[in-house]
Amino acid sequence: MGSSWSVGLAASGNGTVEASLPSISDALTLPVDALLERLGSSLSGLSSREVERRLEVFGYNEVAGRRKRSLIIEFLY
Repeated sequence: MGSSWSVGLAASGNGTVEASLPSISDALTLPVDALLERLGSSLSGLSSREVERRLEVFGYNEVAGRRKRSLIIEFLY
């Protein structure tokens, strides 16, 4: 089986719920129920409350902006 990492997710009550993010190979071979459990989700998706919680913990799913070119590179162009 491939490697995986653990991510602490905010949960109701005291503490956190651990959700293990599967590797690509695991995501392709795990049964759907097992994959959803590892992701801390369900067939109906996340509740509005869980979405808010994950946004607070992880932020929006946005692509990072482009890096600015250094002045010397700008000068050469």
